[in-house]
Amino acid sequence: MPNIYDKNRRPIEVGDVLKIFHFTAALRREAIYMYKQVLRKTQLQRGSFVFEMSHLEDQEGSPCRMLIDDKVHDDYEIVQGKNYREREKLKE
Repeated sequence: MPNIYDKNRRPIEVGDVLKIFHFTAALRREAIYMYKQVLRKTQLQRGSFVFEMSHLEDQEGSPCRMLIDDKVHDDYEIVQGKNYREREKLKE
């Protein structure tokens, strides 16, 4: 089954809170991040899988989706999740 990995090469799972790079502010060149929680894993009609995620402040809003593509995403980082530090990292 496919998976998706954060910048530390850890697999992302349902329940994780992710820190996602959003943009660099023009003033002081500060990096701005979004925080999202992975709600569930669903399968699309064409057979691919996605994670549905919500903003931490708006759990009832419409979720955004992240395609599960077996890739490492350098702008995602798991900041909270069940035993995320002990998960086996993806090999080089």
